[in-house]
Amino acid sequence: MGDAQVTLPDGWVSPQEAGELENLAREGTVLEVGAWLGLSTVTMAHVAKRLVSVDHHRGSTEHQSGGACHDATLVNQFGDVDTLPRFRMNLRQNRALDKVIIIVASFEDIAPLLAPESFDLVFIDADHTTDAVLRHAKLAGDLVAIGGALAFHDANWPTVRAAIEAYSLELVVPVERHEVGSLHVLRFI
Repeated sequence: MGDAQVTLPDGWVSPQEAGELENLAREGTVLEVGAWLGLSTVTMAHVAKRLVSVDHHRGSTEHQSGGACHDATLVNQFGDVDTLPRFRMNLRQNRALDKVIIIVASFEDIAPLLAPESFDLVFIDADHTTDAVLRHAKLAGDLVAIGGALAFHDANWPTVRAAIEAYSLELVVPVERHEVGSLHVLRFI
């Protein structure tokens, strides 16, 4: 990112995982499911042809009051977690705002409106419950182009790992798998 970088957003993507996301996103069309404050978004936007980021920007269970990852600075005047203002600011500071199509909605609502096999990479890092990850994987699988990849962050969480394994059992197309840190990648071949 060179001179374009002001300060990277907060997040949980390691430098090794960021490097792999850059490799996967390079010159491709990317769909991000779950954005938090934009660390992965900025990482991929600087190398992708186009990036679509889908997030309701209300955080997951762990981000709510009393949760392990709660940040009181992200609570709006109504008492709700609202990451969108900080997300947009982080994209702007890192000169990525104009490179990202931001969709504020649940992935379940948006996925049916997206064209099949239209993304070279779909990166899933949203709700970490097994049911949610599995739902997202099933919806995202139809959106990945042959030769493209479906990547899951936090695959070291038992809930995420269980969803990846359940989804993998349902696949009818061959995939190659690899991991970098907590990033689990399925490449559709």
